[in-house]
Order: sequence, then structure tokens, then C-alpha cells
Amino acid sequence: MSRKIIPLNSFTTVAAGADTSLTLPVGGNTYERIMLEYSGVTLAQLQNLEVRLNGDPIQHFKTALQLEEINDFWGRPKTSGIITIWAIRPEMMNAQQRRMTAWGTQNVQTLSIHLDIDAAAASPSLKAHAIVSAPRPMIFVTKVKQFSDNSAVSGKVDIDNIPRGPRIYAIHLFKSDISDVEIEMDNVKFYDSTKTLSEAIQKENGRVPVTAKATHIDFIGDNDVGNALITANARDFRLKPTLDTSGLTDICVEYLDRVA
Repeated sequence: MSRKIIPLNSFTTVAAGADTSLTLPVGGNTYERIMLEYSGVTLAQLQNLEVRLNGDPIQHFKTALQLEEINDFWGRPKTSGIITIWAIRPEMMNAQQRRMTAWGTQNVQTLSIHLDIDAAAASPSLKAHAIVSAPRPMIFVTKVKQFSDNSAVSGKVDIDNIPRGPRIYAIHLFKSDISDVEIEMDNVKFYDSTKTLSEAIQKENGRVPVTAKATHIDFIGDNDVGNALITANARDFRLKPTLDTSGLTDICVEYLDRVA
């Protein structure tokens, strides 16, 4: 089946200060990506953007701007006035891996998009379209989860509360002045890199680090899902970023998970 571009239903309430949502039709088409046309509002003013599967969040972005910055890191194309929520992963090495996380809906009860519109938005307008393919069930999905760590000190800090279980594609640490990151799993250090070195490697792999705002940890530099970090049997998992100043780090983790 060739890909189709279809318009989606309208968001419930599109107004400054509103919580709005969009319900996607299920039971048929497989969603490869959702494209949101927006005007009268900035991406930073589209907040708490969530994709919910059967009522539970599977992807959460603090703002649509954070979503765009993660898209930028992967080198995904973008167009002014449109923000794309990717179900497939276009950067992967072959068609099977690219499409394995598409949102098939044959086994789905509900699928929806939710966001808050900042009260300062001038005159917000939202319109949604989907790129869809042949019907199938949802088996694997990219989950995006948010965590935060507020350090009272600078220097190396120890973050030990990142959930384990699914494989991890990447971790994005949103703080402008992280200079180094170490990672330990079950007391074994397997990642130790300065920001400069990690970004050099990421650029060689076609990534576009958002260097002024974030430090990225990419476990699939060769675009092979088989190299996503396995955490299922880990008893302990620790991030150890070095902070040039104290303060808040927003941590965005991309997981590869099986749909229950």
C-alpha cells in the first residue's frame, strides 16, 4: 500500500490558555507521522505535548520546541510552520527498522495527542495531518519520557533514578553547560566522554547536536536498532554528568519498548 496523506479531526479547543486534544481514528490505518500546522503561537508556547496510547502517555515533550530540537538532533527534515511527531524513525538503517515503531492501530483502543497552549499565545491555530500506511497491529513503539535533576552544586553529579527495562535509543540532557558525561551500569563504566568528543562522533554519524542547549548520548550511532542500550537485566544504572554550574537538568530519554 502506498503512503497516504490524510487530514485529521480538529483539536478540541484551540485558544490561548486552553488544554486541547486530538483523537486519532484507530482500528485501520498505521500512522507513520503526524504533521501539525501551527500559526499565531510559538513552539515554546505549545507545552506538555503528549501522545497517549489507550489513555497512557507514551511520548511526552515539555514543549513542541523540545520536540523540534530532538528532531533536529536526528537530522530529520523540517518546514517552518509545521512540527512533526514521528512514529517511524527515518534515520534507521533500513526500511524494516525505520517502520517497526509505526503506530499500527489494529490492536489499539484509543490513540490521542494532547497539549497545553500558553496564555501568552497571540492567536493560535492548529491543523493536523497524518501520513499513513497499510493496517497492522502496534508491536514496538518509541517511548519518550521526561525526568529532571536539580543539583545544588556544580561538578560531577550522580543520577540513579532513570527507569530501566526497555532498550534506550538516546538520552538528551537539556542544560547548556554540561562538559562531560559518564554512564555506569551495574558498577561498570561503559561511557565516558567530553561534550566536545561526543559531538564530534555524533556529527560523523550524521547527527546535528543542539550544542547550545543540550548534551546528547546516542547509542545507535550506526543507525542499527540492535545497538540500542539493553537495560532489561540491569540492577543499577547511573548517569554522571559534569555540570559547570548548579541548577536544573531536564532529561529526555528515548526508549524502544514493546506494546503490552
